[in-house]
This record gives sequence, structure tokens and C-alpha cells, in this order.
Amino acid sequence: MSQQKSKAQHEQARMNYCRSCISEFQRLGYVDAFISEETSRKQSLLDHFNIQSGPKSD
Repeated sequence: MSQQKSKAQHEQARMNYCRSCISEFQRLGYVDAFISEETSRKQSLLDHFNIQSGPKSD
């Protein structure tokens, strides 16, 4: 019985780890999408007002 419990605990810990990894990858994906969208928006404004973009400091 103890070995079965240990296997179940191991499987639960593995599933929790996988869920946390998936959550982190999703969060990073959202951040990347946001940065890309804001960069595009910024470039659009710079182009609209004919402003030369300086070195990338954002």
C-alpha cells in the first residue's frame, strides 16, 4: 500500500510540475505578444508623425 501511495504522490507532483510549466509558458507567450503589439503600435505612431526611431532602448 505504501508503494502505491508513493507512486500516486509522485504522479501528483509530476502533474503539478507540468501544470506550472504550462502556465509559465502561457504567461511568457502573452508577454511576448504584448511587447510585439506595443512595438508595432509605437512604430506606427513614429511613422505617422515622421519621427526617426532611435536605438532600441525599450
